[in-house]
Amino acid sequence: MAVVVFDMDGTLVEREYPLAWATASVIKNLNLSFKTIEGLKEIHYVWKEKELFDGIDLETQKQIYTNQIIPDIIQTEMTEEFYNKVNLFPNMDKLIQELFKLNYKLMVCTSRDTESTSQLMEYLKIRKYFINVIGTQIGRFIDDKPSPRPVHYMMEQSGIDKSEQIFTVGDGVKDIQLAKNLNGIGIGVSYEIPENKNKLLKENPVTVIDKVDDILKIRDIIVSNTK
Repeated sequence: MAVVVFDMDGTLVEREYPLAWATASVIKNLNLSFKTIEGLKEIHYVWKEKELFDGIDLETQKQIYTNQIIPDIIQTEMTEEFYNKVNLFPNMDKLIQELFKLNYKLMVCTSRDTESTSQLMEYLKIRKYFINVIGTQIGRFIDDKPSPRPVHYMMEQSGIDKSEQIFTVGDGVKDIQLAKNLNGIGIGVSYEIPENKNKLLKENPVTVIDKVDDILKIRDIIVSNTK
């Protein structure tokens, strides 16, 4: 049966505000210098959540994406306080269960840390439906999405032939590019970040789901395009 590879943030879960909360918590705990928040909008739209910050200078923005701060953010993402701020999108649990019952092989390929992603999925009671999960693992993969290597690695680990049909579901351009690199079918979602829709459409996915009320249409699209 075909493989369905989901992205995590903005696809399975409403995770943007919690991520901003985790990042803000770490930055404030480190007593870094806060001056302005404007530049943060260029890094991630969610940082417009101004109540989380007193303002962050450009040097601190750079530090956020270094190994000095990321491990602390990951650890914060593995706390119950963080988990309690994360929700599956409406009907996402139903979509997952129905695809599972139809014998699709479900996977997650994310740019987030593998361990924290897997633990969050356990907390949300969806990990059992996925045969494999892979994320950022420093030193294991040179490539991130849209490279097909992480997905091929998961398929090999799970005993799935690379010739199996593959669907990808995600809110990022790289998720659709990933489908192309896997000779698969890409389904875009923009229900958390509406401004992503046009960017996704430029990559020629089979469709873009832009309303949470239409999440179950993902099942119909996958079933109708399965060979």
